[in-house]
Amino acid sequence: RVIAQGLPGAHLYVPAGLRVRASGVRAFTQDLPAVFARLTRDYGGIICVMAAGIVVRTISPFLAHKASDPAVVVIDEKGRFAVSLVAGHLGGANDLASRVAALTGGEPVITTATDVQGVFALDLLAKRLKCRGLDFAMLKKCSYDLLHGKKVGVYPAILKSAIPTGEQRGIRFYKSIQRLLASRCHCKVVVNN
Repeated sequence: RVIAQGLPGAHLYVPAGLRVRASGVRAFTQDLPAVFARLTRDYGGIICVMAAGIVVRTISPFLAHKASDPAVVVIDEKGRFAVSLVAGHLGGANDLASRVAALTGGEPVITTATDVQGVFALDLLAKRLKCRGLDFAMLKKCSYDLLHGKKVGVYPAILKSAIPTGEQRGIRFYKSIQRLLASRCHCKVVVNN
């Protein structure tokens, strides 16, 4: 209830046998796979108060791609740990885990390498810009390169303002595609409309 009340527009799904009655509560009688099938289709974020193993086994058949999967956060029954499980960056699970942990007084558990190492992930830039037609293999390679100290070039240079100053380590911005292509950057990213 604490989590549902702290997140405007959230619905609390509980087994009907618990007889929880409150605003926003939705009781279910189906088995978990049926419930997860509906939740992954209807919601952009799912917070599961249960063991991570149950969630992994139950939700995996309904996951398609990091670009379209909902954010999935798992939290223990005492609210101590909010684990970003699926769709950390593009789906927003890392942010959701932090919000949930703040509501319960717990700790967010975020394991994405870029977050752990304090390196900016270009998929966050793509999300902020609402980019389409993303090359996920390239985004993965860019993150890998940044994590391993290689330079990544980005055009246009105006995108520098979209990345926090303290998180621009390893990213070089170019005013022309020609300069980007001539650079020694290992990955070269062009964002256009």
